[in-house]
Amino acid sequence: MASMEPKVIYRNLSVPLLILDPVKDHDLFPFEKENEALANKHRGLVKHIIYKDTDHNIHYSHPDKFVK
Repeated sequence: MASMEPKVIYRNLSVPLLILDPVKDHDLFPFEKENEALANKHRGLVKHIIYKDTDHNIHYSHPDKFVK
């Protein structure tokens, strides 16, 4: 997982993609910049939602927002 390269994996994206991105200080896997770049590259296909001050398990930290 640490070697994920979203710009490579999704370079030929042709279907909608939802990225739920937990962001916290000292994040073990800080992908927010790469995910933002991916969303900008594929406007209209990628929806990038950032959950600030959140650990990996978004559904535990923000259950209502996660369900929406």
